Amino acid sequence: MSPAPIPIVALLMVLGCLFRANAQPSGQVPPPVSGDAIATLETAIPGLKERLSTLEPSDPEAYFLLAEEVADAAAEGAELALARRLFLIAFDGWREQGASAQAASACIGLTLVVSTERDKRWLQAVARTLEPRYATPMWEPPGSISIEPGVAYQAATALGAVRSGDGLIARQFLAMPSVTLVLDRYGSLLQPAGGLTRVRRDANVWPCPECKNKRVSRSRVPGESIERICASCRGDPGPRMTDAEVIAHLRLESLLLAGTHESWAAQVAVDDAAPLRDPDPDAVAKALGIDTSLTLFRDGVWVAPPANDSAPSDAGSP
Repeated sequence: MSPAPIPIVALLMVLGCLFRANAQPSGQVPPPVSGDAIATLETAIPGLKERLSTLEPSDPEAYFLLAEEVADAAAEGAELALARRLFLIAFDGWREQGASAQAASACIGLTLVVSTERDKRWLQAVARTLEPRYATPMWEPPGSISIEPGVAYQAATALGAVRSGDGLIARQFLAMPSVTLVLDRYGSLLQPAGGLTRVRRDANVWPCPECKNKRVSRSRVPGESIERICASCRGDPGPRMTDAEVIAHLRLESLLLAGTHESWAAQVAVDDAAPLRDPDPDAVAKALGIDTSLTLFRDGVWVAPPANDSAPSDAGSP
């Protein structure tokens, strides 16, 4: 009697535990704004340093407008960090003034300069709590994917064929526009495995050019008919994937095939144990690792406004 197949969720849990054992914490404090970052940005935003020096917390709109310009020009971490700080100061400033609609706009602006889809979804949820027009954001809730079942099955089959090295089958499914649309739409879930670009590349590489996935090859010596393990794929056709890459594939397949994630352990396997965050406007600055009490840019650093005409507080991160 053949053994029962291992449920996909159980396999996800095992692989997830192995991966997280060596994983590094994902949350990181955004890098400080450096003089080099400002100098680089000034090529696109002339007079940026002087404009930063004129900003006052009583005018959140000025921070917001400059944040939009910086976000458009930013390309690296320190530059994006400056845009985040400006958006956040505008966000908190407008909330202090009771301007919820404007604060929600600043929150949406932050979605342009954060690095993860999860942060973007959370910020959109925060904006929704502040302004009714964001009540129907264009994003899918975690743990659910709404796709026509046949297309979802085809997309999941394509992923499985890619992992096993069945490139011919994978390419047949990837030739369907509906399948590539699904994999592209939810490509963020595949990012640890290179996204749709990597899926297409692996589909084109396999099957094994030497043994055609038969795992063995015949001796080329005249008069001999000896089968040996294929020297090209070593008897194991398919792309070499890390634990993180396999988990990314299986997580998306589970969602595409409408896997049930009712138990706590099953949900952990699917969402990689990402903690639930309430859409609390007061938590935005802390979540992004930015002290928004430092609202004045003076002599190349961010400082807090002087209290009762006293000297400015200790300088913050440049």
